[in-house]
Amino acid sequence: LGSENHNLKYLGITGLAQVVEGHPRYAAEHQLAVIDCLASVDDTLKRKTLDLLYRMMNPVNVEFIASKLLESLEGSNDEFLRTALVSRLCTAAERFAPSNAWYVATVTRVMELAGDLVQPEVSQQLVALIAEGGDEDDELRATAVDRLAAMLGWEAIPDGLLHILAWVLGEYAPLCTVYSLPELAAKVADLAADDARLRGSPRARSLLLTALVKLAAQLPDDGGACRSALADLADRFKASSELDLQQRALEALNLLDAGATDPGLFEDVLPYDASLEDPLDGVVTQGADGSRNADDALGFLDRFVASALAAGAAPYQKPAADSDDDDDDDADDDAA
Repeated sequence: LGSENHNLKYLGITGLAQVVEGHPRYAAEHQLAVIDCLASVDDTLKRKTLDLLYRMMNPVNVEFIASKLLESLEGSNDEFLRTALVSRLCTAAERFAPSNAWYVATVTRVMELAGDLVQPEVSQQLVALIAEGGDEDDELRATAVDRLAAMLGWEAIPDGLLHILAWVLGEYAPLCTVYSLPELAAKVADLAADDARLRGSPRARSLLLTALVKLAAQLPDDGGACRSALADLADRFKASSELDLQQRALEALNLLDAGATDPGLFEDVLPYDASLEDPLDGVVTQGADGSRNADDALGFLDRFVASALAAGAAPYQKPAADSDDDDDDDADDDAA
């Protein structure tokens, strides 16, 4: 492994790989020499070294080896090697992460360096981990929020990371210590309106628009500028050819119109930290008199129902049981 000859180094890596399979502890002392092989100009040797390092990873050395693999990823232009590094880093982080905070920091760094090579399920797992943090893990969320908020000034953000940024800032913006909520909302609005920085990604713009709606809900007393920016953005894209973006823009405009006469509407529709709650929880519950329970999850819709009824709409009538179905059921019972 210490030879200057690439062929001998390759032979050493191959031999050590066979040792690792049966006796991993004997390979641990050669860890630094193996890592040095990642700096080789020989692509075949680098790929073989990467495979060996992945086999050598365990909960004890994962932080050190991962840091070296991140350095290699940052300095590599070889697309095949970068793809392999991303795959190995994400898998190792999932298997051996010493803490949730380390996992979030590592995967986020991987996405910063090669976001286009990260699989969607990795992004989903990262979001789920942040969402499930709970009260005891607010520090984890706050760290993630600050790290992502700092990216709002970047000229180029990988598309996959943009999706995570929009969701996390929309859900947990009050935890941000980098910017105040009004400042954060202004920067999100600027990014959502910037065609160059979004590089024509309608999905990213849709998610940023939704994040801005959530920020408006978290700024009830100081949200004038945020709602004004939201109105301008939604009005710009209400006729977009991208149906998802168009729908979100129209929904935002409707919320703004309804919220003008009902100041508490935004908070009711978009409560803080409710991503894990079942939106239909309690929808079918009824009171003792058969009326809908006042604690229903869709209770915020009552004001719209009352407004429609006042305008002359017909009240909802529960459909009667279908007699044909009842007859069929009786016939089935007789046949049985």
